[in-house]
Amino acid sequence: MLPLSKPAMTANHDSSTRHSLLASLVRGDSASKSWPIFVEKYGLILHTWSMRWGASEHDAEEVVQETLITIYRKLEHYRKMEGVFFRTWLKKVAYRCWLAVLKTRGDVDPLDPADAPSAETLRRLARPEARADLLNEFDRMATEEILEFARYRVQARVEPATWKCFELCGMANHATREVAAELDMTQAAVIKAVSRVRRMLREEIETLDPPES
Repeated sequence: MLPLSKPAMTANHDSSTRHSLLASLVRGDSASKSWPIFVEKYGLILHTWSMRWGASEHDAEEVVQETLITIYRKLEHYRKMEGVFFRTWLKKVAYRCWLAVLKTRGDVDPLDPADAPSAETLRRLARPEARADLLNEFDRMATEEILEFARYRVQARVEPATWKCFELCGMANHATREVAAELDMTQAAVIKAVSRVRRMLREEIETLDPPES
């Protein structure tokens, strides 16, 4: 039996790098390690998407279960896809998810409706507008994953004080003079540190997510 568990239906996306799907894939983790991360993050997206397009709670859960089954074991293929970047790969996964909905639509047994999403739900989810919405949701998550992983990689390469400057000024929008006083640095040094981190982040993002991808 597939290790498929119901995703936690909460709004708390743990996007820290320790739980990042992108980080897991780059490390070369097997599907068995990447799978819980995928279920937690993308199962929630699938569930929210289904509900937004008119599915009942029961139907949404069935769509998530049936769709995730079709994706299992494909995670481990990421590192084998030479020249394919994370955003491109994730869009392909999103499209496969939508195709899985179509397959489920075709496989619905009208004599046993309790064991499958309703025909009306599947009709709604099969619409081109619903497909575009799902791809956009996966693309949004790809942006978050890439940015979080870039931050992790940059943080590992700079001094703690440099990263603290970026956290306070670049992320929390604290005033430069306040950060300088808190860290016992000059304002010029704080500005330089923030600029350096931003430059490094741009470079990392371009590496992880180049325009041609």
